Parts: sequence; C-alpha cells; structure tokens
Amino acid sequence: MTTPDKKKTELIYVYENWPTRIANDFISVCVPSSLMGIGVWLESSAMQWFGFILAALWVCSLAATVANKSRMTPQEAANRIAEKFGVVAERD
Repeated sequence: MTTPDKKKTELIYVYENWPTRIANDFISVCVPSSLMGIGVWLESSAMQWFGFILAALWVCSLAATVANKSRMTPQEAANRIAEKFGVVAERD
C-alpha cells in the first residue's frame, strides 16, 4: 500500500534584518526568564515550570531551525518561490 505524498508547508520570511532578529531572540529569552523569576518571587512552582517549558520549546525550535538550515538569502528565497510557483518579480 502506498501513502499519498504529503505536501510540506514552507514559510519564507521576505524581510528580516539583524536588529529584528536580535530583538526577537531577546524577547524569546526574556519571556520565559521573567516567568520563572516572577514564579520564584511569588513562590509559584506552576509559573516556574511554565517558564521552563517555554524556554525548552524555544531551544528546541531554535535547534530545529539550525538543523534544517531553513535560512535563505533574499535571492535564494526569490529563486525558491520562482521554481516552486513560477512567480517572477516585475522590474521597474
């Protein structure tokens, strides 16, 4: 019995620069850290665990991104869109 081909969803960021990337990573680190810190301050083990789980998920997603090498230059992204969908950018 053969299984049908599953289409893989691709997400291509059209615009991302280093300050945006750094800000996203900073926020991704601050949210779980502040949840754990507030959990310690309020003596709430549930909040501490929730912060830890968010941090673990962030590390796993970061590792998956690096392992898949899903980052592309703008030209590589344009080439990928052109080959997959046949879309060609208009020149002004």
